[in-house]
Amino acid sequence: MMTRNKKIKANLSQSLLYLCFIILSGCSITTAKWDDQFGTSTRQNMYQQIIDPLAGNKQSTGYALDGRVAKEVITRYQNSYKDPAPESNNFTIGVGK
Repeated sequence: MMTRNKKIKANLSQSLLYLCFIILSGCSITTAKWDDQFGTSTRQNMYQQIIDPLAGNKQSTGYALDGRVAKEVITRYQNSYKDPAPESNNFTIGVGK
């Protein structure tokens, strides 16, 4: 049968052992695979959205537009602010006109 001092020593040594395991577990690397790949998905999505990465280095020729068509576009754009589309009643959504 263990004496009181031996029980205290056994509990103390067991507690120290658990404490060492807890402290050492903080030193282990648990996310090595994730850290290596961090941000890869975001960078890949960004690169896929860029049509021409060297577009800033090229001299732009601009888009060709017929003079009459360009004038009509500008006129429609300017008139869209003069005569805005009438607002629909929110309570008649889905009701036929």
